[in-house]
Amino acid sequence: MSRPRDLLCARLALARLALAVFAAIGLATPAAHASAPPAEATPDPSEASVALLPVVFADALPEDDERALEDVVGVAFEHPELELVRGPRVERARASNCPGEADEACLRAIGRELGVTHVVTVVVHARDRDFEVELQALTVAGSGRPSEIEVECLVCGIAEVQDRVAAQAALLRERVLIDTQPGRIAIEGSPDAATVSIDGRRVGRLPYEAELGSGEHQLLVSSRGYYDALVPVSVAPGTVEQVWVELEVDPNSRGRRSWQRPVGWAAVGAGVAGIGVGVGLLVIDGRPYLGRCDDPANLGVNGECKWLYQSLGAGVGVLALGMVAANVGTTLLILDRWNRRQAPTSAATARRRERAASLKLRVGLGQLELSGQF
Repeated sequence: MSRPRDLLCARLALARLALAVFAAIGLATPAAHASAPPAEATPDPSEASVALLPVVFADALPEDDERALEDVVGVAFEHPELELVRGPRVERARASNCPGEADEACLRAIGRELGVTHVVTVVVHARDRDFEVELQALTVAGSGRPSEIEVECLVCGIAEVQDRVAAQAALLRERVLIDTQPGRIAIEGSPDAATVSIDGRRVGRLPYEAELGSGEHQLLVSSRGYYDALVPVSVAPGTVEQVWVELEVDPNSRGRRSWQRPVGWAAVGAGVAGIGVGVGLLVIDGRPYLGRCDDPANLGVNGECKWLYQSLGAGVGVLALGMVAANVGTTLLILDRWNRRQAPTSAATARRRERAASLKLRVGLGQLELSGQF
């Protein structure tokens, strides 16, 4: 009797364990889904897209007039190169991000949620037949000021207001399209083939022209033998920024002075050798050639030897060339030394010299103190 009872208890325990496992899985699954945050759309700055918020009527108008103004603005922003987001989706984004008065921070939050590059708002003020309409396009990326257009129509009918709003909304649309177009930069200058770096990245050599995102950039032009030039540039959307950079010669650079010193020393060496050879040729002029005058067959009737050195002309020429080369080399060395002394000190070298000059070492009993600029 005890064995069937044990089997029954075991089965009940297994059933309870299974129910507990299923319950745990059922509770864990919704929590896992709830913890996953919704993906936020990222706007592509190279493709224009606009979230058009519902028109705000600060003063009530007839329902037909309000609908007509909203339609006019919507039609003005329809363009093949512009993605337009409007309707309930935009209204939900506004309700979740701008529950109160809309400011730039919450408008940008709406744009990030919808994945657009710009957010457009329209506010209409109407008093009798005087209308004032404020149109604003805010760039979602960055923190720049919005582009604003104000339409003022005094003693106007609704049809005239619609025409003016349509024209200005189309103008604001063109600004949005231009704002998403990349700018260009064209750099010319000297020396040719100098290295061009933009925002710390090497991009090419002079002359250089390419597309560049709008905004502030740091342009660095460098070349061996010249001081670097760091130029801040501001590129506007859809425009070409022309830049001319002329580098200043750096006499302290090895690339600039290397030709004077080696050429100078080579000329001095060649000159000294030439002087030695010229003096030697002058010394042996008129002397017998390798003892051949000891042979009586090489002597003339009066005892003159036929084999004598005739090196006077060559000696004078080589000596003169050697002296000229030595003078040229000495002049080049003097000029090189003078240029190095007179050359302006670069900023980096000046800072190193200033730090070196400021170093002070004090030695005392049981102490060692080093002070200066580091």
